[in-house]
Amino acid sequence: MATPAMESADSVFDTYNGESQLSEAETALLKDELRKVRSPTEEEIQTLKQVLLARQKHAAELKRKLGLNPLVELGNDINKGLKAVTDTEA
Repeated sequence: MATPAMESADSVFDTYNGESQLSEAETALLKDELRKVRSPTEEEIQTLKQVLLARQKHAAELKRKLGLNPLVELGNDINKGLKAVTDTEA
């Protein structure tokens, strides 16, 4: 989802016959504004990555405590699939 600043930037940086519609000063100001928007966005992405990693570790720990491992999960998935196939009326 694009922010209003990004949407306006997309249209402003478009060129007409190979030339920018903005002066160099306007382009510099717009780029500065976009950098200001980008910084918090990148920080938010980094935070979300850290949260996701923590949740993945927590989920792995819960699976370990429950005695689940990839082979057990694969077997369960196969059994569920076979049951679904046998229960389906042809």
